[in-house]
Amino acid sequence: PQPEQADGADGVIPVELIVEKAQIAAEIEIQQIVDGVMQNPTGPWVVSWYEQTSELGVVGNVVMAGHVDYWNVGPSVFFSLGDLVEGDAIEVVGENQSNFTYTVEWNEVFDLEELTSGKITELVGPTEDPVLTLITCGGEFDYASGEYLSRRVVRASLVEA
Repeated sequence: PQPEQADGADGVIPVELIVEKAQIAAEIEIQQIVDGVMQNPTGPWVVSWYEQTSELGVVGNVVMAGHVDYWNVGPSVFFSLGDLVEGDAIEVVGENQSNFTYTVEWNEVFDLEELTSGKITELVGPTEDPVLTLITCGGEFDYASGEYLSRRVVRASLVEA
């Protein structure tokens, strides 16, 4: 279900993410959420935007993910996401070359056990305000499972479009 669009305005598909403080200037690919699972970004330097989430410029939650590091590559696109603090700027460029500026509200790490379906919905589900949610792996790496034991989530709110 698509979120209600404010006064019939259409949203804009995001194409580029720029976060100077975290040394991010990345292309955005369109990715899917399949059976409740966010599909992984296709490479170390690309950011995924999930088509089932909000578009830019409308009320709702624009959800993106990127890798913190990558097999045989090392530190990747969201490696410095942890450096962001409240008030930091995040720029998103739309397909029509429009710019959307968000400011960070919070930056937290959640253990995978904490990420129940209710908590995940709170993080990536629809919102009543125009927000941006960036997600990457965090915490410790479990070499046995080949997975990170946590997720880093940055929530930012739209200040200017």
